[in-house]
Amino acid sequence: MKVCLSAFLAAGAAVVSEGFVPQGRVPVVSKSSRSVPAGARLLSQRGSPSTETAEEDFVFDMAETANVMPLSPELIAASAAAVSLLNAPEALAKGGEYGLVEGKTISILHPIGMITLFGISLYAAFTGWSWRNVRGLGDDVKELSKQIPTVNGKKVELPISIPITKLNADIKELREKQEQEGSDKAALEGEISKLQKLIDDIENAKPIIQQVNAASNLRKALISENFRDKHWNAASIVLAAGVFFAVEGPLNTYARAGKLFPGPHLFAGAAIPVLWALSASLVPQMQKGKDWARTAHIALNFGATALFAWQLVSGWEIFSKVWEKTQWP
Repeated sequence: MKVCLSAFLAAGAAVVSEGFVPQGRVPVVSKSSRSVPAGARLLSQRGSPSTETAEEDFVFDMAETANVMPLSPELIAASAAAVSLLNAPEALAKGGEYGLVEGKTISILHPIGMITLFGISLYAAFTGWSWRNVRGLGDDVKELSKQIPTVNGKKVELPISIPITKLNADIKELREKQEQEGSDKAALEGEISKLQKLIDDIENAKPIIQQVNAASNLRKALISENFRDKHWNAASIVLAAGVFFAVEGPLNTYARAGKLFPGPHLFAGAAIPVLWALSASLVPQMQKGKDWARTAHIALNFGATALFAWQLVSGWEIFSKVWEKTQWP
């Protein structure tokens, strides 16, 4: 690469010199051992020509020596900058083979990214558990609603005084019929007993109705938080970015050290994205309402998060060493 740049600079110098033709005469001092440039016309000479180390003063006709003029200051500055860029990778990296990849900037991307993903993992766990509670509350409401009596085909609601008042009015009407001559008092008494039992059931169901109302209100509040979409978005970020950084970390280690370091951190780091992938593969079965898939999904993610938390300890030790041994950028 340096040879290519030198050739490029030489070509640039030729172009610049052809377009720059100064006028006048200038003295140039050189040693006698140096060759006189082509096209130069010797006008005067002072000193002893027999001494090899003697200095000789030459005066050149600038018009005839335009093609051998020195480079412009701008091109010299550009050359110096280019040389510094060529030397930059060796200064940034341990071996100089991968350049910035071996520097501190790229090396700390893995720990920073994984710490961020750990926080997102906790958020995904929170939103996932909250969405599970939404489904659980819906099931609880259905089960509790079965214990609430019905009046005229509808579940009794609060306040219970309204249906009880209506039932008492029906009982009063039946008792009035009992007092009439020729009425079937036994049948009417049976109807009255049924209505009275229904009133008792409604009064006993009041705590259950209150519980159902509380669970329904909580479920509505949780649904308004849109935990399902939040969980899906967070989990997608964890899966995609987690796999990326799980691969990027070992690659960066190999670029810096030329080898990997088998141990708990490396093995646990490889297991975590596998657990993430397995848990994600259960989503279609979960959408079909399979409880075993939901249970396995939670268990796999719990294991991945536990390994993730354990990784922070060994990861901090590795991060400290990387910070100490790498250079910016």
